[in-house]
Amino acid sequence: MTGTALLIVAMQQATLSGVVRDSVDLEPIAYAQVTVTATAGEAAAAAGVSDRYGAFVVPGAPGGGAVRVEVAAFGYALWTRTYETPPSEPIRVLLSPAPIGLEGLEVSVAGRAGDPISLSRDAFIIDSVLLRTLPTILETDVLRATAVSPSASAPSD
Repeated sequence: MTGTALLIVAMQQATLSGVVRDSVDLEPIAYAQVTVTATAGEAAAAAGVSDRYGAFVVPGAPGGGAVRVEVAAFGYALWTRTYETPPSEPIRVLLSPAPIGLEGLEVSVAGRAGDPISLSRDAFIIDSVLLRTLPTILETDVLRATAVSPSASAPSD
């Protein structure tokens, strides 16, 4: 490519940045997938992932026209916005929790000779009926919610 062609390609690209947070408690959401695509034309999509603080940077995003930004994270509803031009300022994304329903959890443990972890008494019995009634407003991670819920009890209780 010539210098002029490289300059034209560079002018047609933008860098999109921002932060992804939970819409309920404003906690940062790590590992959210951010995808930027042009709404018109054949420009390639650019993608990035948020870090543990919810921050993301998507270099090489399509520039010079309207773009569609999609943000997806496990346990949250898909967030989509269309901008007339790529935003030059960082964008704020608030994802709504959309928990994944589970029928129940079944934990099978078999001890192995000489394995100190398998001899541990830190196992839990989980009531699947009560698990279905857990409120999803405060915690979207089913394992974290189960660990602190009254439906989990040690087998020795």
